[in-house]
Amino acid sequence: MRLFMNSLPHVDNYQPRLPPEILDLFVDALYDCPYTNSKSPTLRACSLVSYAFAARARKFLFERVDLRVTIETIERIEDIYEIMSWAPRNIGSESHLSGIAPFIKVLSVDIRCSRRSVVVRAENALSAIFQGLHGPEHGIEVLFLSYEEFWTNIGLGLRHSLSDLLRSPRLKTLSLTGFLVLPTTFLLGSHIEDLTLDSIASYDQPSFYSSRYPVHRRTYPQLQHLSVRLTDSSHAISLLEKGTTSALNLVSEFSASIDTDDDYMDLVPLLKRMGKTLQRISLNFGSDSYFNQEYLIPVDLSKMSKLTEIHFTYDGSSEVSYSDSLRITITLLSMLCALPSLHTLDLTFITDHTWAPDDPSLPSLIGTLTVPAELNRWTELNGVIAQMAMVKKVVMSICTISCKGDEKATRELSERVERLIRVAMPHFSGPGKVPELVLEFPVQDEDEDEDEEDEDEVDEDETEDEEDEDEDED
Repeated sequence: MRLFMNSLPHVDNYQPRLPPEILDLFVDALYDCPYTNSKSPTLRACSLVSYAFAARARKFLFERVDLRVTIETIERIEDIYEIMSWAPRNIGSESHLSGIAPFIKVLSVDIRCSRRSVVVRAENALSAIFQGLHGPEHGIEVLFLSYEEFWTNIGLGLRHSLSDLLRSPRLKTLSLTGFLVLPTTFLLGSHIEDLTLDSIASYDQPSFYSSRYPVHRRTYPQLQHLSVRLTDSSHAISLLEKGTTSALNLVSEFSASIDTDDDYMDLVPLLKRMGKTLQRISLNFGSDSYFNQEYLIPVDLSKMSKLTEIHFTYDGSSEVSYSDSLRITITLLSMLCALPSLHTLDLTFITDHTWAPDDPSLPSLIGTLTVPAELNRWTELNGVIAQMAMVKKVVMSICTISCKGDEKATRELSERVERLIRVAMPHFSGPGKVPELVLEFPVQDEDEDEDEEDEDEVDEDETEDEEDEDEDED
C-alpha cells in the first residue's frame, strides 16, 4: 500500500482529459457493476491510472477494513495506521492524496493472538487507529470488535481510545465479543442504535471516561436493535440500564441465543422491559440446548401491541435427532402467550441432511414425519400453532437437504418432505380460513463449506506457530 501511494506522483502527466464528474461516475459504475466478480482488484488497477481515479476509488476500497491480529499480520496492522494518517508531500495540492481515515465506515477487529509481545504492539496500533477513525467531519459507522480479555487487563491507551470512539456521534452499530468485566457505564454517552453482545460479562466498577469528549452525555443510547447471546454472557442487562434510565425504551427488534433454563429466565425480564416497542423477536438455540418445561414460566406477550413476528432458529447437527429440535421448539412456543397483533411465525431448522439416493435407510427427517400421529412431533407442533388463532402465516425453513450433489434427487426429497409435513400438520389445510404455510428448502453453497474449512485450518496453523515460538523462547 505504501508503494502504491508513493508511485502515484509519477502519473501526474497522465491525468485524464475528462471532467471530474465523469470520472467519478465511471468509478461508481465500475463498483456497482453486477458482472464484475473482483471489484477490489479492478478498482486498485484503475487507481494506478491517475490521482483522479485513485481519489474516487478509495471511497470504495477502504469503506470496510478487516483487521485480524496474529503473529503474521501485526506489521500489516501497523501499516494501516500509517496510511490512515498519510499526509501529502505538498500540503494543499489537489494532485496529492491524504490518509484513508475519512473513507473507513466499517471496521472489524479480531484479536486472536496469545503472544503477549504481539498483543502489546496490536493494542498500541489499535489505540492510534481508533483515535484516527473519528473527528469533527468524519467517523466510522460500524464497529465489530472481538477480544477475549478482561477489561482491566487491556492497556490503558486502548481503553481510552475505545471509550472515545464509542462516543462518536456517527458510530451507530456496535458488536462486542469476548470482553469480560466491562464497566456497567461502558455505553453511557454513546449513540449506538444496533448492539450485539456475545460472551460479555459486566460488573459495577470505576470506568475510564473519554478524553476527547470530557463532557459527554450521562445517558444510555436509545437502541433500536439488540442481539444478545445469553448463554455465555453474565450481567449483560446491567450494561443497558440502571434505575429508571435504560437503553431499551425504543428497541423494535430483539434477538437472543439461549441454551438452558437459566438463559430463558434471563430472557423473560428483557422481554418485559421492551414490551411497548418490540415488533420482532428472534430466539436461537442449538443441539446443546435443553429446557425443562417444569422450571419455565410463561411469557405474556398480550401487552406487546406492536409485536408482529416471532422467529425461532434451531442450529444443530446431523448427529442430533430432528425430534429434539421439534421438542425444544414446542417447549418454547408453549411458554409464549400469543397476542392479537402476531401474524407471522418463522421457524428455521438448520441441520445437515446429506443422504445418498441409493441408501436403503430413510433420512432421519423422513423418520420423524412417518411415525404415528400420537408420537409425531410435527403433529404436536401443529396443535401448539393451532392455538395461536391470530397467526396468519407460518414460514418453515429446512436447512439443508442434500443428496450428495444429485439435484434431481435433492428436489424429489424436498418435495416428499413438504408433502409429509402438510399431512402431519392438518391445521394449515383444514376447513374455513386457515393460515398460510410456507415451506422453504435452502441449500448451502458448497463453496461456503470449503471456505469455512480453510479458515479452520488457518486457525490451527496459527495456533501451532504461536505455541512453537513460545517453546523456543522458553
